[in-house]
This record gives sequence, C-alpha cells and structure tokens, in this order.
Amino acid sequence: MSTKHDSFAPEVAPDTLIAVNTRLLTTSINITQAGQNFVSVSYNTLPGNNPSANGNYLAVWQTNDNSIPWNTPAIKIKKLTGVNSAGDTIIDGINLTANSYLVAYGVGPELSGSGQQKYGNACATAFISALGQPPRDPFSPTIKLNNLGTNSLIVDFRLPVNITPQSNGAWIGLWEADSISYNTQPDYANSITIDKGTGQAFMTDIVIGRDTTYTLGLFLSGWQGSGKINGLGAAAAELTFQSPSDL
Repeated sequence: MSTKHDSFAPEVAPDTLIAVNTRLLTTSINITQAGQNFVSVSYNTLPGNNPSANGNYLAVWQTNDNSIPWNTPAIKIKKLTGVNSAGDTIIDGINLTANSYLVAYGVGPELSGSGQQKYGNACATAFISALGQPPRDPFSPTIKLNNLGTNSLIVDFRLPVNITPQSNGAWIGLWEADSISYNTQPDYANSITIDKGTGQAFMTDIVIGRDTTYTLGLFLSGWQGSGKINGLGAAAAELTFQSPSDL
C-alpha cells in the first residue's frame, strides 16, 4: 500500500489514505428580517431533503446566549410544510422585544424517546441580537475526515454546544455514491458514541476501493442498530470524497 505525499501534505500514519475532491454540504439558516411580531428566515438543507415529510421545524427562544437552551421550551415552533430542500418562511405569532433571540433549524421532528433531548434534531442556528448589540455569527454543523484507511475511517464532527448525540440516536452512514440517500440504507453505518457537540465517530470493517467516490452522512437521530433499518430523515451534513487511485 502506498501513501500519496507532497510538500504540503500533513504527516499521517503509514496506512492512512489521502482523500481528494472533498465537498461538504451542510444545513444553514439566515435571518432576513426581524419585526415586532415576526421573523423571516431563509434555510438551506441537504439535497433531496423534504422538510415537510421529514418533520423539519424552526424553533425560537429568548436567550442571551448564542447556543440552544436545550432544557427550556421554545417560545415558538414553526413546522415546515415545503417540499424543497431550500426555501424561506415567516415565523409569526410571536412578540419580539428589545431582547436577543435564537432561531434553530431542526432536520427532524422533536424527539420524545427516553433520555433524548426534545430538540435534539436541531443543528443550525442564527442569532437575533438585542437592540444596540453587534450581530453574532450563525452556526452550521460540519463533518470532516480525520483518518481514512482501506478498512476503517475516523471523522470529526461539530454540532451545537451541549447536544447529546449518543443519547439522541445520532449516527454516521457511508454510501458509495456522490450524495447520501433519504431512501436507501448506506453501505456502512455506525452510531455516534459520545454525548458532546464536538467529537469523533468511526467505522471499521469497511472496504474502501481505489479511485471511488463516497459520501458520509451525519444524522442526528434514527439509530436502531448495526444491520438494522436506521432512520434516514434527520441528516444534518454530508461529506463527499474520492479515494486515492494508488491504494
């Protein structure tokens, strides 16, 4: 097995492969306008997502922090009825004061299982600053390859602070394809085994072929177990990459 190196490549283990042509797609939202009794939001989710069918929603909290208050009921939930992966909507029926607010996008329905966070499918956020305060950056989830071998891989993921992925049934899936599928189970899958917003997940006993396109999907809930039918609706991010030709 050979490993591709050049003068700009990081130091890697001898059995580590260097993926090429990587592409990250993620979930994001943007506040386009905040009025006294409404918030206008644009959203962009993964290709193939059907927000209505997959139970996507927007949640609003009054908070001073740019992070989801997991144990506090949202002051408003807006269930999305559109069928396209990207769009815009208006959250009405709320009374916005001079305080700050947080809006979060849920890629699946509110969770109700034992030990799960009710808003555990929320992954992208945008902050409405209090009057006179500077804006804050929005947040979107990410996933990237940490280590790629011929029979295993490790990924780094970043989700909202204080989310509990393992308890919520989060998992990763790998397709030999240029995108994830909302209808077909992945070739390989494994659960996320840590209850932190930033961490690592892994797969073993897989086969990475030569010069082949793969896509990793990061799902916030739906894990049923190895070899079982896992829920494909709550996809937060996907990473497409090509394996090297010189394995």
